[in-house]
Amino acid sequence: MNPPSQRRPVQRLGLWLGAAIFAAMLILPEPAGFPLTAWRAAALTLLMAVWWATEALPIAATSILPLAAGPLLGIVGVEEAGKGYGSSTIFLILGGCLLGLALERSQLHRRIAYAIVEVAGTSARSLVLGVMAATAFVSLSCGFMLPVGTAPNAIIYGSGRVSMRDMMRAGLPLDILAAVVVVAVSAVALRWLV
Repeated sequence: MNPPSQRRPVQRLGLWLGAAIFAAMLILPEPAGFPLTAWRAAALTLLMAVWWATEALPIAATSILPLAAGPLLGIVGVEEAGKGYGSSTIFLILGGCLLGLALERSQLHRRIAYAIVEVAGTSARSLVLGVMAATAFVSLSCGFMLPVGTAPNAIIYGSGRVSMRDMMRAGLPLDILAAVVVVAVSAVALRWLV
């Protein structure tokens, strides 16, 4: 994001246009049959849409507007506005992204790739098999029993209806079965390649 003195013309236009639309909608009376809170929410939505489209402010700053302006405008209470920002599912996805970033920053992804090449060899078929086997082992290590394993797991866990213990109890047998299948398929594939 450019500092205010270095904003592009479209960013400056978006900043003022969004603010003008927002102010105009708050000053004008709401249409007949339109609740006041819905009219204010529409004004806030248009302000955010203009600011997002023109990048007048950083997107992260714009995305916090409902949390700050929603309660001030009487659209929604503080607790209700904050629910979307503090959802356990959001933090779960954030945790998965941070794990990926940690793998990248520590260069562990390169070490894994070098190990695959060392074990599998350099032929195209064996490299494909090595990548497939490594992917299968990484995903099956916790794929069926932990929320970060798959998107459906994250959704189910985020609903609050299934505990971590229940997920692990159901997922562990699936993980063991998947490990056996991966080893068997890899053994057959290695014989075919050699």
